Amino acid sequence: MLAAAPAGILLLCGNPNTILHLMVEELRVSRFALSRLEKQRAIVGFLDGAASQTDALIQRINLSVDRLRDYRAVLTFAAATGKLDMREASR
Repeated sequence: MLAAAPAGILLLCGNPNTILHLMVEELRVSRFALSRLEKQRAIVGFLDGAASQTDALIQRINLSVDRLRDYRAVLTFAAATGKLDMREASR
């Protein structure tokens, strides 16, 4: 439901039991500020680069976690089979 608002301001109202809808009629009378296409492309390029860096870090972290799990399994096996004397390591 569209509430009364000062000119140029779009307000949506509802309660926790309703789904807010934005109708075409409401959009037709609204104005939106858009950056120039070059600026939008620059923003997209920046975000793509940041997302790529984040993805690369996630891959490195996942690889590290996998290696640590492998090391833990090897250490546990060595300790359980007596190939590693934990009494000496604790001194």
